[in-house]
Amino acid sequence: MSDPKDELFGDGTPADEPRDEAEESLSILSDKEISEAKRVARERVQKALHDAEKERIIREEMEALRREEGKRTGKVDLDEAVKVTIDCAEFADRLRVNGQEYFHGYTYDVPRHVYDTMRDIMYRGHLHQSNLDGKDLANFYRRKNEPVLSDKVAS
Repeated sequence: MSDPKDELFGDGTPADEPRDEAEESLSILSDKEISEAKRVARERVQKALHDAEKERIIREEMEALRREEGKRTGKVDLDEAVKVTIDCAEFADRLRVNGQEYFHGYTYDVPRHVYDTMRDIMYRGHLHQSNLDGKDLANFYRRKNEPVLSDKVAS
């Protein structure tokens, strides 16, 4: 399949040198034929630009549809939507899964199979950061017991 822009920009060879007035007087085409040829050239350029833009839009839409299709596995439990807040290690500011970027601190709705992948990436990132900081694994796995302040009294 040839690119529509090839017709517009040619084969890469330099254009003929501009003709001077003496050469124009020897032209075998009449002024009307020359203006018609220029009109046809303009139409061809416009058509080539139109076709190239249309192809670009089709490629972008196909890529978006493929990306959407990649979010489905066909298994109901893996396709259900899950909310996830991205919590990256100190050295990262985003995750990239299937070409889609997810930024630290933001909450996203993703299918469960994508969530499982994100959870594993975040876990391994924090494990790596813990290793870089020289902390032992016992502290890494220890749960943080943060006090919860509430108006309700436990009974």
